[in-house]
Amino acid sequence: MPLSRRRLLQGMLAYSLLPALGHATPEQAAPRWLVSPLNIGNLSHNGRLRWPLEAGQISAKTPLPARGHGAVFTHDGKVLILARRPGTQAWLLDLTSGEVCGGFSSDEDHHLFGHAVYSADQRYLFTSENHIPTGQGRIVVRDARDFRVLDSHPSHGIGPHELILLPDRHTLAVANGGILTLPETGRVKLNVASMVSSLAYVDSRNGALRGEYRVPLPQLSLRHLARTPDGRLAAAMQFEGQDDRTPLIAFHQGEDPLSIPQLAEDTQRRMAGYTASIAALASQPLHAATHPKGNGVSLWRNGQWQGWVDIPKASGIADMGDAFLVSNELGELYRVSPQGEKQLLLREPGVMWDNHIYLSPPAA
Repeated sequence: MPLSRRRLLQGMLAYSLLPALGHATPEQAAPRWLVSPLNIGNLSHNGRLRWPLEAGQISAKTPLPARGHGAVFTHDGKVLILARRPGTQAWLLDLTSGEVCGGFSSDEDHHLFGHAVYSADQRYLFTSENHIPTGQGRIVVRDARDFRVLDSHPSHGIGPHELILLPDRHTLAVANGGILTLPETGRVKLNVASMVSSLAYVDSRNGALRGEYRVPLPQLSLRHLARTPDGRLAAAMQFEGQDDRTPLIAFHQGEDPLSIPQLAEDTQRRMAGYTASIAALASQPLHAATHPKGNGVSLWRNGQWQGWVDIPKASGIADMGDAFLVSNELGELYRVSPQGEKQLLLREPGVMWDNHIYLSPPAA
C-alpha cells in the first residue's frame, strides 16, 4: 500500500581517514571496517576505522544531524546508520569516502527504534518501528535499493527494538521492549507501569507469529539480541524500576520458555540495572554483554554466568573472530578473550563511542 514519504536526506562530506593502532590476524588480511555512531561533546557523528587496526589510526567521522544507534552493512561497500529511538531518519554512507549517499525518513505516522536487518538476498530491508496513532510495533518492509515502503507487518508487541534474521532465512527474532514512546515527548517512557516485553518470532514474508515468549518479571525490557551457532538466543534487558538486583540477560532455545539466570546479589548489583549491547562468538557458545553503568562486561557460556571483566563505561560489543571487541564512552577499544582477559587496542581522547559497534563481514 502506498505511504507518504519525506524527502530523502542530502549528502554530507566526511572527514578524511587518518592513520592509528592495531591488531591483525591472518584470517583478517582483507581490509574490513569498524563502524559505530559516536559523540564528540554534543555533536553526533558516525565513526569508522579500517580493520585490522593500524598503528597511529584514529576514526574518520561523518557528521550526523541526529544521534545514531544501530547499523547494517550492504553487500556493495556501504553502511546504513539508523537514528536512535524515537528518531525518524536513517543515513546510507559510503564506507570508503564516508559520504552520505542516500537514506530515508520514516513515514509521518511512524518512528524508528534504531535497528534494521536485510533479508538474506538483500532485496528487502526490515526496520523496527512504532505506529504512532495506535502505539503498536511494526516491522516495515522496504525495497533495499531505494527504501520505498513495500509492506508492513505487526511486531506482535509494543516497542520493537532489535530484530535479527535467523538461519532459516525467513524468521525474524524481534525484541519487543514493551515501552511506548512518541516523538513529541522524546525518550519519555509512557507506560512503564503496564509494559509487557516479549521475544517474538515473526515470518518476514507475511508477518505471521511463529512464537512468542513473554518476560515473566515486571518492568524488564528486552532490547538487544545475539545468537550462538548452537541456536541459543540471548536477549539483553534494561530494568525500568528502582531495584538494581534484577537479572538482565535472558536466553531462549527451541520451544523452551525464556530462561533468566538468577545470580548472586552482589553480582547482579554491579550490572546496575542496565545493559547497552550484547554479542555472540560465531566460534563457540559464548555471549558477552556490556554494562556502562556498572563499568564492565558480563560473560555467559552455554546460557550460564561465566564471569566479569572490568571496563569503564563499556558500551558497544562485537564478535572479532577469536574474541570480543568492546568499545566504551571514553574513546577506548578493547579485545576481550573468551577467558576474560582484556587488551587495550586504541584510545581516542574526546570520543564517546555509542552503544553499538559493528565489524563489516569478511570479503567473500
